[in-house]
Amino acid sequence: GTPRSDSCGLHRSRDAGAGAFSYIWDMPIVANREIAAGEELFADYGEKYFTSRSASTTSTGSEGGSEGDVGGEVLGVMAAVPLELDYEEADEIMRFTLQRFERDELWRYANDETRKRGWNAIRHHLETEGKIRVLSALPEHAEDLEEASDMGSAQYAVGGTKSHRSEDWLERNGICTDRL
Repeated sequence: GTPRSDSCGLHRSRDAGAGAFSYIWDMPIVANREIAAGEELFADYGEKYFTSRSASTTSTGSEGGSEGDVGGEVLGVMAAVPLELDYEEADEIMRFTLQRFERDELWRYANDETRKRGWNAIRHHLETEGKIRVLSALPEHAEDLEEASDMGSAQYAVGGTKSHRSEDWLERNGICTDRL
């Protein structure tokens, strides 16, 4: 059926607790693949949700600021959230980097510290180019490149294989989607 909406007469800015529940109910949820027991589910807000948010606050939520500053431009928290094309670019960067590490004479025999410096140089280049969303999709450490590349940057970003929880964890912390 079609989802319905009802605020129960509460106003989001005047009534305490109005934001503690969703106004949308009776909404069907359909999976497009098998879901493993204990796997976390994520809602897709759509890219417009992130791109339309104000860029006037830093990633700490304060006005002005230093964290989130890139080239004198203050970025909001949403400005660092990777979008679909950013994950695709991140995956391509990881594939290219790993190929270089395997095939290039200079990198093939390089020690871990040299590879770490090389990976940090790539990340620094993305930062200076203002590609914060792509940077956010990439693993921070060179030693995580192979694992992140194998599963894809999007899956890696949500915890990789750790995005599956035990039944005990779900009993203690999980929320049934019927109550959302």
